[in-house]
Amino acid sequence: MIVFFHVLTALASLVVAGVAFFSPSQAKLRLTYVLTAGMLASGVYLVVQNSSHLLKACVMGLVYLVVVSFEIAAARHKLAKAPVG
Repeated sequence: MIVFFHVLTALASLVVAGVAFFSPSQAKLRLTYVLTAGMLASGVYLVVQNSSHLLKACVMGLVYLVVVSFEIAAARHKLAKAPVG
């Protein structure tokens, strides 16, 4: 069950971060933060429970976090430059 939650939150956060990249808003960024935190927490739990694939899991998790962080930073930059109104 936790693996399903982990995969679902990871995919959802990538999708929401992508949407926020093209159409930024505070609500989309907050949702991306929550989903990413859920993915990170469930990933840590899974690694602690089954440490046999620790290196592979950590590398994939770091790549995922880099991609999502780039999307978040770009969306925040676009949102900051957007005209108020």
